[in-house]
Amino acid sequence: MDKKREKRFLGISPYPMLDTFRVLWHNLVIKRRKRKQINFIPKKYRFNDLKPQYTIGIIGDIMGTGLKEVNFSQHLQTFYSDCDYLLGNFEGTFYDGDKKILLEKVITEETTHALSQLGDKGHWYLSIANNHSGDFSLRDFEGSVEYLEALGFNIFGFDYKPMIDMNEDIRIHTYSQWSNKVRGWDTIASLRELETYLPEIIKKNAFNLFFPHWGYEYELYPRKNIMRKAKELLKDFDAIIGHHTHVPQPVTVHKNQLLAYSLGDMCFKTDRFPYNKECYGIIMKISIAKDIDDPINENRWEVQNVEWEYTKCNFIKENEIFIDTILELPW
Repeated sequence: MDKKREKRFLGISPYPMLDTFRVLWHNLVIKRRKRKQINFIPKKYRFNDLKPQYTIGIIGDIMGTGLKEVNFSQHLQTFYSDCDYLLGNFEGTFYDGDKKILLEKVITEETTHALSQLGDKGHWYLSIANNHSGDFSLRDFEGSVEYLEALGFNIFGFDYKPMIDMNEDIRIHTYSQWSNKVRGWDTIASLRELETYLPEIIKKNAFNLFFPHWGYEYELYPRKNIMRKAKELLKDFDAIIGHHTHVPQPVTVHKNQLLAYSLGDMCFKTDRFPYNKECYGIIMKISIAKDIDDPINENRWEVQNVEWEYTKCNFIKENEIFIDTILELPW
């Protein structure tokens, strides 16, 4: 299918009509139904005894905060302090014009300033392959990217640049399953095209992380089609860490490979209904290592260790968001 002709319900939902009603059904009726045989792994999980060579910190959806100042707790900053690289999904556009609809996502400098609390901008790798990159005009999108790059962030997820190399040993791949606007497909990498490029895009003798924008919003567990797709893709990729759902989904292991379906939101502008679930997310860091003694795949890179915690946005003042870790989710 031509990625520019994917149908969206009423031109505002990222999903086709049937999927839009399914999302509403899941959120209004099914709500918390759990998938069988899918559980979160422990918050500290060791895959092997290899010697770690790099540590990558990952967050989920970086959303607009409505001009509110964003601050991270000292514990959260310490969590990422030993990371060599930082990775997140930048879900919005720097834009100072008028919004046509409420669903258009605007991100302001308060959010980018906050990211600097977790690490130097040059260590950040931000994906723009998501359903909100096409909310505004092509020129607005390009201007937003130029601004981020001028600040020093590393940007990827374009249709011509779906992957980026953090160094010679690490390649991150990102594709989006959805776009709110047809024009979004003119700029971002489409998940529909991924299989066309496999396995050629996999970097040999390197760690290949898949960082997809997929699944369905506000659903606490992945659907069966996403689970099947993920397990199939792990035949090519070394690990999968997803985003888009705005709520944390299970962090799991499949055949000794990390499979985190979605990390939820890093930040959001309000905790008022119906957006109250968008205040929660997962912070994660993975240590990776090369297994030089693997008899089948010489010099194979693997996740050696993963650590993760839940987070919550706390609205302590009218114009400030304080993000800290929590032990459990409220549902």
